[in-house]
Amino acid sequence: MDKHFPKGNPLHKIFNRNTVKTSYRCTPNLGSKISAHNKKILSSSIEIEEEEEHCNCKKFECPVQGRCKEKGVIYHATVKRGDNITDHYIGLTETTFKKRWSTHMSSFRTRNPKNKCGLSDYIWNLQDRKISYDVSWEIVSKAKPFNPSTGVCNLCNREKYFILSKPEMATINKREEIVGPCLHKHFKLLSKS
Repeated sequence: MDKHFPKGNPLHKIFNRNTVKTSYRCTPNLGSKISAHNKKILSSSIEIEEEEEHCNCKKFECPVQGRCKEKGVIYHATVKRGDNITDHYIGLTETTFKKRWSTHMSSFRTRNPKNKCGLSDYIWNLQDRKISYDVSWEIVSKAKPFNPSTGVCNLCNREKYFILSKPEMATINKREEIVGPCLHKHFKLLSKS
């Protein structure tokens, strides 16, 4: 202020140390303030969502040792066949594992193209060939689904990571699962009008 508007300058009465407030370059800009606020709001809503219920499996033993109500999980299914061959499947669900497991069990009983996945195709192939099987389940990881502010679906990325880096855990998975689009993105974005 003193350099550009010295006392002899006609604008000194308007621009001086007492009338102009200057900010330092290290203060955050408006974009970073909004981003920090949004992150704070989103993280608090995620914490509320993470308060999950406990397992309520009564008619049958919990397939994942009491973790069936967890959301946003990557799960691993091990299929032990009657002819002493073991195959593996990696899957994901944004909803609770229990809902996804229920859909899998339904697809094992009824051929429905709507609920078709690599695991159900494999099970139906075994049933057609009259080969007995036993499926065991475990949750291997948790991740957040698609976040519209970052544009990233950590859930899909984590599943692809397991399929690519641990192929022994994904012998049943189809290759198009790796290049497929995120199915969680559609419901989180604003519709275009």
